[in-house]
Parts: sequence; structure tokens; C-alpha cells
Amino acid sequence: MTSKYNYPEITAWLEKKGKKDFGEKFQFLEQDKTNITKLICYFLDDEFTAAKFKIDLSKGILLSGPVGCGKTSLMALMRYIPQVNKKFFMKPCRDISFEFIKDGYEVIQRYSHGHNTHAEHKNYCFDDLGANSSDIDHPIPI
Repeated sequence: MTSKYNYPEITAWLEKKGKKDFGEKFQFLEQDKTNITKLICYFLDDEFTAAKFKIDLSKGILLSGPVGCGKTSLMALMRYIPQVNKKFFMKPCRDISFEFIKDGYEVIQRYSHGHNTHAEHKNYCFDDLGANSSDIDHPIPI
């Protein structure tokens, strides 16, 4: 049995989309292609490829790396391919910290699993989780 998806074709399409969205210098580095394939597999809910890479499709993702390596751009591109259950909203952690300052602990429930049983569960990509307070242009004293 094989995957029904053509990963080299999807990767090439995403790289082309990246050039359009982020500029002609955008490219996937050869050493990153395995991880990019794993992300594509996750967002396509491809059980065959997930088994090959030992990926649990029911879990979330933690994507880490140095500042400026392309994590946010990569996740922005991943928004083009997910299955319905893997669609996600990009949310800067800075915005969540400002919401917390304004609304308090209710914000934690807002972004927690099962926060509202009447609404459809939402998936988030929390961006810049490791950014420190010195990165904020106008820190707000607490």
C-alpha cells in the first residue's frame, strides 16, 4: 500500500506558492524536506505516511527553531493544504498576552480544549511562543 498523495509535487507547489507569497528568494532547503513532508502528511491526515514516520495524527505539533528560520512562513503555507479537521488559525502569542492583561484568566479557557461545548473546536498555531518581553515594542507593566 502507498500514500494517495504525491509529496514531491505538493512540496514543489508549496515552494512555488512560497515564492509568490514571500518573494523569489524563498526556497525549501534540502535538509528540511523530510520535516516539510512530515508536516504535509500531518495536515493531509495521511495515515499511511504518518505510520511510516511514526506520527500520531491525533496529537498537536511543536515547531521550534531559531528566530528567522522560517517557522511562521512554513506554517502560513501549511494553511493551504489541511483537511477540514486540521484547519487552524494563526495567533501571535503577543496578542494572547494582551488579551490576558485585558480579560484575565478567561483567556486561558478561550484557547483551551473544550472551552465552549456549543462551538466547534478550533485549532490554533500559536506563533512566537518563545518571544520575550523585550521583543514587545511597548511593554505594558503589570
